[in-house]
Amino acid sequence: MDAITIRFRWQAAEITRLMRFRLRWAYRLQGVAVVAVVLTAGVVALVLGWPDAAGLVVPLLVLSVLYVVVAIPLLNLAAAPARRRVRERLLGTDVVVTVDDVGVRLLQGDTSVFHYWPALTRLVESPEFVILQQGRRALVSLPCRAFGDEATARRFLDTVRQHLGAST
Repeated sequence: MDAITIRFRWQAAEITRLMRFRLRWAYRLQGVAVVAVVLTAGVVALVLGWPDAAGLVVPLLVLSVLYVVVAIPLLNLAAAPARRRVRERLLGTDVVVTVDDVGVRLLQGDTSVFHYWPALTRLVESPEFVILQQGRRALVSLPCRAFGDEATARRFLDTVRQHLGAST
């Protein structure tokens, strides 16, 4: 098989959307955690009855509110410098992704990384991005606009699917 090479430059808005897309599972998990605590408080209140459950239910609800109001924003603020560094590193950098029978090579600025097919476990596709992962960790990300045309995108994705199917 001939190697398929995709070249592009990240745009500022794309980087922001990519980081949000890659963190969507974390946001969902935070929401599920809050809902689970609130439901637990509700079940405890139903089982024990309100006067007996107040000592447990009220602190659970207060903790849920504090988590939503304080912890989640603080976690996002703490991660802001890292997101800014990623944006600065990616913005305006020439990126070249090459796929062949051996694996995927990512050239990004002065960094070159090669991933053999057995290291890649998952292909995530969205209308905006294609992400190659090892478990939940994104190893190669590229915007769909980088393909240029539908034929190149289909060829690239078919090659990746073929190799991911063979390596798992």
